Amino acid sequence: YKEASYKPYIIAAMIFLAKFADPADILKKLEEKATPRVFK
Repeated sequence: YKEASYKPYIIAAMIFLAKFADPADILKKLEEKATPRVFK
């Protein structure tokens, strides 16, 4: 079902926006930190 495939990303984005006062700053810090993320 293709329409539902993107919903986890939307839900995660909504949680992220609600959790942090300045989500753009958090994203910039994550980008600057450049920690490799490996999912196993």
